[in-house]
Amino acid sequence: HFPVSVGAGGSVVVTVNRTAGINGVLSGIFLGDGGPPLPAPTGAKATTVVPATPSATTVVPATPSATPVAPAAAPGAPRNVIARKNATLGSTLTWAAPAPNGGAAVAAYRIYRSTTSGAETFLVAVGDVLSYVDTTTTPRVHYYYQVSAVNAAGEGPRSTQTRAVAR
Repeated sequence: HFPVSVGAGGSVVVTVNRTAGINGVLSGIFLGDGGPPLPAPTGAKATTVVPATPSATTVVPATPSATPVAPAAAPGAPRNVIARKNATLGSTLTWAAPAPNGGAAVAAYRIYRSTTSGAETFLVAVGDVLSYVDTTTTPRVHYYYQVSAVNAAGEGPRSTQTRAVAR
């Protein structure tokens, strides 16, 4: 069963394949506080919009063709994070995408930096890229970095710490 809660004034769209007549298809669907009977579907599919009440819950029974999709989770930490002295200025960070990605594409990465080990704070967010050049550094200063991945479900854990001496 897949319970669906809808607030007052909302609606639920139920689409079913007609397999055993209207009573066979809709016998397992609870539509809140009752109401008039639904008309028989015409054609191969029927779509019904059901108005919601404050306490209405619609339960749609699983069918052999229904495959539940797990909700996305935050991604894992980026892998193989490396910080190096940049050829001209600052530090260059590179990393590999996290595995797992949480079931949703990585949309961005967040980079954390500090001059003290273990004290990294947010520096910048970048898109779905696998490198970043930090040009806001001071030459010959040690910088510590961590990177996290972000998908539709949120931000994942930070990577292991890496460090570089800025140019």
